[in-house]
Amino acid sequence: PDGQKQEIWFNFKENFESVFGGILIRVDNEIQYELNQRRYSLSSVGGGHASWFRLLWQISQNKDKILLLEEPESHMHSRLAKSVGLFLHEAVKNNQIFFTTHSTVFLDQCSYNEIWLVKYLEADGTKVQRIENFENLRDIALMLGITPSDILQSNNILFIEGQSDKTYIQAAARLMDIKLFPTRVGVLPFEGIGKGRFHLEVFREAVTVAGTPFFVLLDGDVDAKKKKVELLKEGLVTKDQILNLNRRDIENFYPENLFFEALNELYHFNEQESDLIRDAISSDTCAKQIDNV
Repeated sequence: PDGQKQEIWFNFKENFESVFGGILIRVDNEIQYELNQRRYSLSSVGGGHASWFRLLWQISQNKDKILLLEEPESHMHSRLAKSVGLFLHEAVKNNQIFFTTHSTVFLDQCSYNEIWLVKYLEADGTKVQRIENFENLRDIALMLGITPSDILQSNNILFIEGQSDKTYIQAAARLMDIKLFPTRVGVLPFEGIGKGRFHLEVFREAVTVAGTPFFVLLDGDVDAKKKKVELLKEGLVTKDQILNLNRRDIENFYPENLFFEALNELYHFNEQESDLIRDAISSDTCAKQIDNV
């Protein structure tokens, strides 16, 4: 039916423009691609683009399908591969997609539990391993020949005080639809303000060589504010690179009801403990008070 064809065309057009940019235009019986005020016939583009036109067309007219892709990054430059990877991650809402890849660009778009490592061992044959945590990623790094210098080259690095800061920032980013991982923002904990200066000095040397912009986010208590002054005096950071929270700890930003529910699910408080925890959560020294309870 014409209505169904129109829907498929509009889906294809939207998908195409989200991946490649520019505008798709139908001229008589030909589809043309307009970019930077120049038009191209789709029949004249290179093999990498052409193969993706066909795939986008299939995805645009099918839902609830299983798609099997072999090395979709072939014949693509990195920027196009990133766009395609992001598109595929959205496409799984309507389809189930399996793809093989040797590209870290594609892996960047996936969560740990979406990645499987297939490797051949002479003693045991072919083995399939599900990636379950960050440590398992080292196996992939070894298989792909990645070196530490490759991993350090994030587009930006944010130094924070502890693991809870990292957890909160990543969760808040997801809620605000800010994709920290695909845009390669590395979030690195100091593991305590006492060690912070040493860690910052070491990492600063590494990221300066790589030309990577970095920023520092500290707590809002008196000690952290003093530390900011010290780091500025020593020239380890500039004013544009360091910021104190406007509350004492990262925990003071947690939604109080959700924070209580999460803690209660872990520790199963009795009535007296519940009252103490609720008071602790609403206090200025939230993290310290909860530790005391």
